[in-house]
Amino acid sequence: MQYLDTIESHFTNFVEKLLRRSRIIVLRIDNNISKTLNDIKKKKIIEQEKLKTKHISFSNLNNVRSSSKTLALNKLKKEELALLEAFINDRNNLESYKNLARFYLNHNEYKNCRNVLLEALAIDPNDKIISDLFVVLYEKTK
Repeated sequence: MQYLDTIESHFTNFVEKLLRRSRIIVLRIDNNISKTLNDIKKKKIIEQEKLKTKHISFSNLNNVRSSSKTLALNKLKKEELALLEAFINDRNNLESYKNLARFYLNHNEYKNCRNVLLEALAIDPNDKIISDLFVVLYEKTK
């Protein structure tokens, strides 16, 4: 009888340890899933910002092209048209991003400037000039 009690005690301890370890494993898995979901949300937000920037850029260019025939570049200046065309023709050229962002900063179009800078930041997150332009944008909008 005492032998059975000892076996039962050992078995109970084993099951208790097993359950604790299983709980720790489940908690670790849950933690990893939460981190992954947060990363996915951040990437989705960045992609949405990129899509907004592309949409704004293309819509601005289309507006300029259509209005240039009838209204002689209604709101947008020739300089912006040239910058937008350079920007769209070579999407990997950081200089076109920087020039377009500077143009928007100088003409107080802060939302467009922010969108262009976010897209440039996605291409090269370590670029000092892009960081400096963000600082200038922040100072102008506070």
